[in-house]
Amino acid sequence: MSKREPLLLLKDIEESIKKIKAYTKGMSFKMFQNDDKTIDAVIRIFVIFGEDAIVFPDYFQYIFTVVNWDRIS
Repeated sequence: MSKREPLLLLKDIEESIKKIKAYTKGMSFKMFQNDDKTIDAVIRIFVIFGEDAIVFPDYFQYIFTVVNWDRIS
């Protein structure tokens, strides 16, 4: 389990989401499909996002049941 506080993990996830939005801004899905660099960057961010999501403490996952934690990790 991570020694980082859940709030810091949430901030990392928020930053990841902002990066994905910035990298794909103005792109259609077709443009995205044809841009290997952007695809690689987004996949890398999702991997980091997943790594952060799986280390949330059990109590945190219990409190926020609206999140499908199994699907994230």
